[in-house]
Amino acid sequence: MVEYASGRKHKNIKNIYGICLKSRETVREVSHCPTTPEEWRKREEFMRCGSVLQSCTRPERFVYHCLPNSFWNKTIEVCAPKKSIVLHKCAEYNEEGTRIQTNFEHSCLDADITCPVHYSSDEAYKYQTCYKLESNLHTTKAQTNKKETSHSCDVQCASSAKKLKSNITEIVLLLLIISLMNCYIFFI
Repeated sequence: MVEYASGRKHKNIKNIYGICLKSRETVREVSHCPTTPEEWRKREEFMRCGSVLQSCTRPERFVYHCLPNSFWNKTIEVCAPKKSIVLHKCAEYNEEGTRIQTNFEHSCLDADITCPVHYSSDEAYKYQTCYKLESNLHTTKAQTNKKETSHSCDVQCASSAKKLKSNITEIVLLLLIISLMNCYIFFI
């Protein structure tokens, strides 16, 4: 049975997107995630994901995770259906979508310990490069875009200023010629 945000429930529908509203109830912001299997097991026992009544997936697939959120500005612990993470990318928990997902912007291919082309989201702790949060990721992108826009504007504005100066010069010359012609006609 799959439960939707609207509260509707449907039997015999496979939850292929990994959406699980029950996972939202288990979200906890943490300062850091476990880095070893032992630490992971301790946190897993503390969270007790197996005791959460949910209909998102089979009980053995509803497991402990500790991942960055989708904004990459905090780490969270959550019980959620495990998901396949692909293409040497990092895993994240989408709080709005209530699901684990692959983050296609964060690669762990160039790390000291690279993640494989395919791994299970509950093994993410093995790939510590995926826990380097970018709390100002969006600010940084905005600043970068602002700088690029500013630079682009500087270039465009300089070009426009030259064109405007040229146009003004042409207009002044044209007015001067017209004035001289009027004076010439007036005196004739």
